[in-house]
Amino acid sequence: FYTVPGDPAKGFENETLAAAAKTWNGEWWRWGGGGTVWDAIVYDPALDLLYIGVGNGSPWNQSLRSPAGGDNLFLASIVALKSKTGEYVWHYQTTPGETWDFTATQHIMLADLEIDGAMRKVLMQAPKNGFFYVLDRQTGELISAEPFTSLNWATHVDPKTGRPVETPDARVFDGVKPVLPAMGGGHNWPPMSYNPNTGLVYIPTMQFPATYKQPTASVDSKPGSGYWNLGFDNSAAAPPKLPERELDAVLAQTYSGSLLAWDPIKQTVRWSTPPARPSGGGTLSTAGGLVFQGAHNGHLTAYDAETGDVLWSSDTQTGAMAAPITYAIDGEQYVAIAVGFGGGFGAQGGVIAHGWKIPNISRVLVYKLGASEVLPAAPKIDSRMPAPAGPVTADAATIDRGQRIYQRHCAYCHGDGLRTGGLNPDLRRSTEGIHKIWQQIVRDGIFSSVGMVGFADFISGEEAEAIRQYVLSESHRVYQQQEAQ
Repeated sequence: FYTVPGDPAKGFENETLAAAAKTWNGEWWRWGGGGTVWDAIVYDPALDLLYIGVGNGSPWNQSLRSPAGGDNLFLASIVALKSKTGEYVWHYQTTPGETWDFTATQHIMLADLEIDGAMRKVLMQAPKNGFFYVLDRQTGELISAEPFTSLNWATHVDPKTGRPVETPDARVFDGVKPVLPAMGGGHNWPPMSYNPNTGLVYIPTMQFPATYKQPTASVDSKPGSGYWNLGFDNSAAAPPKLPERELDAVLAQTYSGSLLAWDPIKQTVRWSTPPARPSGGGTLSTAGGLVFQGAHNGHLTAYDAETGDVLWSSDTQTGAMAAPITYAIDGEQYVAIAVGFGGGFGAQGGVIAHGWKIPNISRVLVYKLGASEVLPAAPKIDSRMPAPAGPVTADAATIDRGQRIYQRHCAYCHGDGLRTGGLNPDLRRSTEGIHKIWQQIVRDGIFSSVGMVGFADFISGEEAEAIRQYVLSESHRVYQQQEAQ
């Protein structure tokens, strides 16, 4: 089954894709289209149906890939297929005309719920767009949809049409107006869990805004351009130039996350944890009435599933993003979790990922009642900025240009505004030796064996030097602020 139609001149594989193509326009196939299925795939053996969660458009910006709009099926959709043939059965699109990276790939849960006095075979999802959906998994009919997090791109989902009602400026991309939720979503890949005893779904939510800006040249968004093929200008996304701890305090006002206990029948919150720095990891619900969740702050916590009270917590010494699991051997129960930063957030998350004060220690931790083992001491992080490796020799215009080039090419791994999330090097701390071989690293890829490939096809020598001067200028700025304090 193909999630997006291809070039009409080559014909379509079936009538379903021919119909889907009518919801596109322009030459979307030249851009790629998108529609990856990278997470949720669930099988219902009783109905013999396979449910897939379909991802965002590529590029994100719909005005580039499908200039006259359209729903762009089957982007951001839940699709039911016959498992033996891949034949289309039904679909429900959570975000028609997707343009914000609002995937519907997040976890799909199957349950039998009593709704309005009748038992319904339902499918539940809390995708990036901020609405919690309950669908009839036999027909795809919308049963209910309500916001589970703050959002401003839509007011509600129309119960008759099943479509979100967008706000007037939802698609105004001026690089200034914030959109809620951000491209990271109200809920991303960390798994939610369902406890049939409490009737609640436990969702690791995120609440933070983002700005989108139309690119000045559409060619920058095409595959092979050296950018991320998003269709937006990321050069304006750098955070304010404040000292780390001040920026941390500022971002705390807008970047947060909570563990939410959600009633899928009433579509309301039963309880939630106090807002904290995003994001919490995946959740595990147990028959013993517990909810386990790790978090970026370096703790694994057990909550009372009914009340949300904290019953136990353990210092994991590093960020915990994955969902814990539980198992038993010879009647003894264990809880295990893979810890360590990962994903785009660990790379690009900057100050909000706490990479500047929590180390990345990737390992598996296993717990049981009565255990007495103690973790070895965690390595200490020296968060002080070292003295800059050299002088800044460029003018302000070159440094500004270097920042824009950095944001387009480098920020996805090294962090917005040079603030790494903890996984990759903080370039502001680069040594004199690194600066001496900067061109060989950035353009020739002499560190490709450890993941830093060469960008010679996309970044000129002059541009690489502009990035280096920007890095040095930030090293000086942060070091001077630090010494003044």
